[in-house]
Amino acid sequence: MKLTIENGKLYLNNVRFSLAEELNGRGNLQSGKHKVEARYSHHHGRVLPHVENIGWVGDDTSCAVVLGEVRAGAGIIPCRHSVERLVERIEIQTDTGGSVLMEIK
Repeated sequence: MKLTIENGKLYLNNVRFSLAEELNGRGNLQSGKHKVEARYSHHHGRVLPHVENIGWVGDDTSCAVVLGEVRAGAGIIPCRHSVERLVERIEIQTDTGGSVLMEIK
């Protein structure tokens, strides 16, 4: 499964999935391809997508990337449902022996 973040949007296999906003405080996400896993985050208290060399993807502003469906002002409104849908797809892919990569452009 291929995830792509480009121009503030997350794509799943080249289909728009949600809005995506970088909040890691570094000013930009490291471009390239990164392995993605669904892992338990003790800090967030639930399973979230974790992107190698980037960090957590979630609906909490402490995550490196926040997912949402609505743009408001200078950012997006975080959406837990978008994160849960993404976790489900990652788990299905990895449970069947597949891999998940995220490309950041």
